[in-house]
Amino acid sequence: MRKCLFWTTNNWDYWFKIEKYRFFNQQPCLNDFYHSYPEDIKIAKELNFNSLRTSIQWTRLIPDGKTINPKGVAFYNNVINEMLKNNIKPIINLFHFDMPHWAQEKGGWLSREVVDAFAFYAKTCFELFGDCVEMFATFNEPIVVVEGGYWYDWHRPNEVYMQAGMQAQWNSLIAHFKAVKE
Repeated sequence: MRKCLFWTTNNWDYWFKIEKYRFFNQQPCLNDFYHSYPEDIKIAKELNFNSLRTSIQWTRLIPDGKTINPKGVAFYNNVINEMLKNNIKPIINLFHFDMPHWAQEKGGWLSREVVDAFAFYAKTCFELFGDCVEMFATFNEPIVVVEGGYWYDWHRPNEVYMQAGMQAQWNSLIAHFKAVKE
């Protein structure tokens, strides 16, 4: 398996380390879009896709929550440019369940500090990629983190606590509003 990590740990990387049995003891890097995106985009073109939605991984772009990673910027510019070269409109999602581990340690969506960090991340994405990307989505299925992470124990942070789930949902809405405001 090729190494696919050059960014900091996210909640999935951490979860795999501490509870491999939840993942049937499989390897954490299964998709490998990092290396296969040119071929994946070529296949999308052959299938006559006119758009393709992908996500920007927060930890790849801003590993510590403050510093922009030039390797992450280059990677996403390459992906976006490859889509455009193939007449495929990029649709970029900003959060697909992959909370940076440092942010989860600060409370995840229970923390207003993380809400502000997400707004900074979103603003950074809009500034870096907005000239080539017309459509951004802030969250993929925002209720999943709340249901799985705070109500039913099948998603990080695995805290079955209704009140925390409601707070996480509220704060993720605030994060969405702050991102859109940017």
